[in-house]
Amino acid sequence: MTYLAFKELDRAEYYLRNSNLVKANKRYLGGGRLARVMRMLQISSCLSTRNFSIRKGQLDAGDVSEFPEELARQIVWTGRVILVFVILMLISSGCYNHLENKGWVI
Repeated sequence: MTYLAFKELDRAEYYLRNSNLVKANKRYLGGGRLARVMRMLQISSCLSTRNFSIRKGQLDAGDVSEFPEELARQIVWTGRVILVFVILMLISSGCYNHLENKGWVI
């Protein structure tokens, strides 16, 4: 996601320039390294739930319809892969702690 945040964030924000989410994030988060990754993750989550984000006013319907499908796919799938790995890490950590409490792990 860091790679996308530095390579494609400006392009993604250009296509979503009328969306409230992008305007607010640029203003409040700024342009630091962590801020760019956070902004890209938020764009990824909004693009993966487009209709919900449009209804809530985070994304503009016109911007979403103009957004390139290839870029959207790249951003959304990267966000999904990160989500799956975070969930797997949490599950494995919980299993390890459970096994450790049972005395099965030395």
